[in-house]
Amino acid sequence: MRKVLGCAVVLCALVALPLKAQYRWGIAAGVQLPNGDYGKVDKMGYTAGIGASMPLSTWPVRGRIEANYATSSHKDIGGTSIGGKTNIIGGMASIVYPFSASGSVKPYILGGLGYYQVKVDVTGFGSVSESKIGFGGGGGILFNAGSAHLMAEARFISVSTSGSSTTFIPITIGMLFGPGAK
Repeated sequence: MRKVLGCAVVLCALVALPLKAQYRWGIAAGVQLPNGDYGKVDKMGYTAGIGASMPLSTWPVRGRIEANYATSSHKDIGGTSIGGKTNIIGGMASIVYPFSASGSVKPYILGGLGYYQVKVDVTGFGSVSESKIGFGGGGGILFNAGSAHLMAEARFISVSTSGSSTTFIPITIGMLFGPGAK
């Protein structure tokens, strides 16, 4: 948990820095689609996050760091109601490649590595928690909205938990702000 909080503090500090580079910061929220073994026991949930991105030297890519929280409740299994939920909190550092596009719609792809805490709570049985490395990739679209951008994004994320990996697909919408959002 300390590492997750440390990542959040670093993220906030980067957002607050008066960088000369064209940095962006943003917020997003959406749905969390459990996948694989996680999808067999949990329903669709929700997710929210904050992040910041900046150009990487003269390369045609941007670096992005983010912190996310997601939660989902357990499904009924074999007609038996299973109480409890799964909470996932973590952060990811990614490389974002924006495609050249004319007009107000700009597609992009991204991929990166992160660190996540996955906590599974089952009513009456307690909880189990693991903090592990994860990776993810996906894509999105930016829509020009004056001095900001609206974004829509979908990714696949896999966290290397014991047994089988915890995999999920967050689908989010959000807003990007900052000098680079113009």
